[in-house]
Amino acid sequence: SQYKDLGYIGLDGLPKKDLDEGWFLSRQIARRVKMTFEEEKRLRNRFTVQSSEGRIEDRVFQFKFSISSEEVSEDDTEVIFSKILKLVGGILRRYSFEDFEGIELIETLPGGKKVYLSKDDLERFRRGRLKIKDLI
Repeated sequence: SQYKDLGYIGLDGLPKKDLDEGWFLSRQIARRVKMTFEEEKRLRNRFTVQSSEGRIEDRVFQFKFSISSEEVSEDDTEVIFSKILKLVGGILRRYSFEDFEGIELIETLPGGKKVYLSKDDLERFRRGRLKIKDLI
């Protein structure tokens, strides 16, 4: 609904033709990352989202986020990155968006991790053929 308020969405619910679809998806995914961690009970009780930003540049989606946990656990990073990758893969697939080369996830917390996946690696992850432990 926030995109409709800004005039980005047409009557059919899709981005207007003059709107860059990559830009739209990067914003939507960043918003959905924040919503997912705030709305899913299992995640909401464990994590706090300070920020979630998305952009696309040179055909690479870049998502910067700051998601922390009060009780730091060894698998926090795996849970966070895995959830975001599943979300990104699912959204890009649902929109049938193919005009990108890869995605980069950047954790902006001190000592945060950074992960890059090509489009093919993202699809392999989505299908369960690539595990989060192999990426981090």
